[in-house]
Amino acid sequence: MVYNVTVEQIRSWPVDKNGWHVDPATQTHIKLGDWAHIGDGARIGDGARIGDGARIGDWARIGDWARIGNYASIGDRASIGAWAHIGNGARIGNYARIGNYARIGYGARIGDGASIIQTPIYIQGRRYWIGYCGKPGWIRSGCIEKPIEWWLENVERCAEENGYTPDEQEEYRLHVEHVAAWMKLYKVATKGEQ
Repeated sequence: MVYNVTVEQIRSWPVDKNGWHVDPATQTHIKLGDWAHIGDGARIGDGARIGDGARIGDWARIGDWARIGNYASIGDRASIGAWAHIGNGARIGNYARIGNYARIGYGARIGDGASIIQTPIYIQGRRYWIGYCGKPGWIRSGCIEKPIEWWLENVERCAEENGYTPDEQEEYRLHVEHVAAWMKLYKVATKGEQ
């Protein structure tokens, strides 16, 4: 792991035959995409891959062999575990914690201070994805982020207002119920839902 390293420093390291930048002092290997940014005080683990245009926030920690997708954003003081995979365009909030081996989908949004210690549930529906958004008791689909209770009461109305067919409304009802059951199982539902 290297500490407080800049993009310019990493790019100045020798590149091995497999395209890894290798720190001469620690032998840490890092793959760094074009236009990537690494904030002040960030720590980057051995074998980490940081995609094109990705942003690593100030004092963030990226674990060994973690993968940060193209144009993903890791917030200030966020922590990404070893072997975790953050999808292209995903946004991880400030102070958020993503556990070892977790997988965060493409374009997903994880809120400030959220803690994901296992891979969250993420279902790609016919129109939009739906899943646990990193806040206990909350579900997100597309740009709508609401508590479980709201979704259970309003999923069909919300889907109808957004032009979903009756079959799609029923599909999203099933997705909401599945996500709610998953959240209860992993104890990330609200107290009233556990």
